[in-house]
Amino acid sequence: MIKILNRESINLHGTSMAVLWMGWLMGAIYVLYKFVCQANYAVLSTDIAHSLNLSISQVGLLGSIYTMGFAATTLLSGALLDFYGARRVLTVGIGIVAVGAYVFSVAESWPAVVAGQLLMGAGSAFGFPGAGYIIRHAFGVANFGLLFGLVQTITGVATAFSQGAAARLLQEYSWRDIMLGLAFCGLVFMICMSIFVRDREKGIANVDCLADSFWKECGKGLQTGLSNSLMWGAAVLSAIVFASLLSITVVWGVKLLTTDFGFDSVLAANINGSAWLGTALGSPLIAVLARYLHSYKKAAVIYMSIMLVVLITLVTIDEMQIDVAYTLFFILGMTGGGASVLGIMFSIQINAKELSGTSIACVNFLIFLISGLMMYLPGELLSYDSLGISLQQALILYPVVLMLALVFLVLFYKERDILPAD
Repeated sequence: MIKILNRESINLHGTSMAVLWMGWLMGAIYVLYKFVCQANYAVLSTDIAHSLNLSISQVGLLGSIYTMGFAATTLLSGALLDFYGARRVLTVGIGIVAVGAYVFSVAESWPAVVAGQLLMGAGSAFGFPGAGYIIRHAFGVANFGLLFGLVQTITGVATAFSQGAAARLLQEYSWRDIMLGLAFCGLVFMICMSIFVRDREKGIANVDCLADSFWKECGKGLQTGLSNSLMWGAAVLSAIVFASLLSITVVWGVKLLTTDFGFDSVLAANINGSAWLGTALGSPLIAVLARYLHSYKKAAVIYMSIMLVVLITLVTIDEMQIDVAYTLFFILGMTGGGASVLGIMFSIQINAKELSGTSIACVNFLIFLISGLMMYLPGELLSYDSLGISLQQALILYPVVLMLALVFLVLFYKERDILPAD
């Protein structure tokens, strides 16, 4: 019998459960907001390209710039959380996302829109580590996988509907108006973070840093995390899986459905959004599956194998019915989002509690560094007219890379059982 929630590992420290759950909700809202800002680019990119006269290569590059800004600040975000706690760091971080959305909304040139993407990416880097930090300190390692998966559930459902909503709004409003609305939402969320997230004074346990300075403690944490080969192996696998999912759902999915399969833009956005509904189911489910199997490796092999079949289907079939499209994208999100969660679960269990922010940030760093590269490459291939390839053919890159990762996992990665609760 699997325990759904292990109450013995919850760290109350004199704090009510309501306060802990509010902290969890704020962490989930941060991740939700950053995903909506990122995922809506898939819907808005055609109008953005037309407005700013961007080439197909620049469209892919602009999508990857977000992930580059994300990767550049991810390692620092984890160290900041471990040193200063969640309240101050998440309040400032979500404010940076909101500023980036505003800069993006008023951009009239390539450098300006790049600056907006970089700011949104940099601020978004605090989302996953922040949510994970709150869960690890408040609810313990035994509950981490399920509660972190539920964060993905909330964000997956919201992101799925946001893409369809963005497509419908785009019929009445400009992409600039939509981004300006997201900037205002970020301002509201920033105020909520400062009010409802608790740290050292009244609630969630936070490490008492004994270092003389933040940079000294940051160096120690990163050295410990980066020297852990077990964590890096899991991080690379998670990165490849989630990069394949993000590249399609954020940049290329809507274009693939409209240009190669002939769907209209609103229907394509809804189909693409169904991948996030799949993520909502797959993320908590894989936590339960891994605990049931007592194995991260077996759960990852199952999810990655199914995802590989879906990707091969997407890049090889000539025609696609609506129900088939919805099914494929839903399964893509379920397996891609779920498998990527395992890397973060694994890193939490093999690192000390005091490094929870840093360990998640290290995994996130690789995820979005590889995502940025994989988003960009199909657009670069399409920019060479001499190759004469379609978008569908350019996306063959994704199942090839995933197949190599799966072979590595099966043949070379050592099994590791689920560790006991702290």
